Amino acid sequence: MLQSDKKSSEWPIRDDFQWAVARLIQLSIEFWWMIALAVGIGFFIGLIVTRLTPPYYNATAEIAPATYSTSSNPTSSALSGLAAITGISIGGSDQPVPKFVRLQELIKSVGFADRMQHETHMMEALFGPLWDEEKGQWEPGVSRASLAGGIKSIFTGRASNNLPGPVEIAGTIEKRVKLSQGREKIVTVSFRHEDPVVGAQFVGDLIVLADQMLKEEVRTQANLYISFINERLKSVMTTEHRRVLADLLSEFERQAMLAGAKDVPYAAIIIDPPFPPVEPAGPRPVLLVGISVLICLALAIASAVVYAWWQRVFEKVRRVRRVGATQVGNW
Repeated sequence: MLQSDKKSSEWPIRDDFQWAVARLIQLSIEFWWMIALAVGIGFFIGLIVTRLTPPYYNATAEIAPATYSTSSNPTSSALSGLAAITGISIGGSDQPVPKFVRLQELIKSVGFADRMQHETHMMEALFGPLWDEEKGQWEPGVSRASLAGGIKSIFTGRASNNLPGPVEIAGTIEKRVKLSQGREKIVTVSFRHEDPVVGAQFVGDLIVLADQMLKEEVRTQANLYISFINERLKSVMTTEHRRVLADLLSEFERQAMLAGAKDVPYAAIIIDPPFPPVEPAGPRPVLLVGISVLICLALAIASAVVYAWWQRVFEKVRRVRRVGATQVGNW
């Protein structure tokens, strides 16, 4: 009994669905000229959008963790434990992978954006329209201003002075710079730009600048530890503790020396340098035309359904009026 009730409850839904599909096919045949016109308009709009959209290129480079020899590393678990007691935190090995991860985090950080805003050629690659080549300076523009600044400039007649700041630079990097994890800890850095040469140069400069910033960060931290250990050596008299502190001092001096080396990668090495790509990554004509045709087709079918519905409503109204007039005449 329950199964029959369940089947009977499903039949109207299935009949309604079949009726809706049949009605949609009937409307498509009836308004074939509208659908054909919509396909043509969508195809034409897709071609126009493809023509007006400038081509862009994806410049890529592959980086890997930079490794150093650990044979001269005097640290051990005992030294690490003693360093923790004295307020110094170090690892038992060089651990190049954490530095490599830190480099990737640094590229997407606001601190990196704050440093990069002083690199004119990199800022020009990100915000070309705001850079005046003739004057050699940034030009304030309403396009990058906040909503309040834009409204204020309309009433006062003066352009807003909001130039790209660290937060906006970091947001632009987040959108246009992609870090993709590959095989064996290899990371692909890609950047989208209209000029393939500028894009390739930006990727290389981005990696070098991030590595340089990480060097400065590690060197500053190591120098602070060196100063701290030197002060402790003045007060520590135990021979074993002095020996441990001396080993720690040599370790931080080694880290400061590695971080201070010029033209030597510290956290990442470029294993596949960025070259200007030959083929553009976009726009994709087939995708743009297909999306445009589908949108216009959906609008045409929706218009046909609405038109047919209004037709039925008006027909019912006319019938009601005709029946009402007939009844009044007979009365």
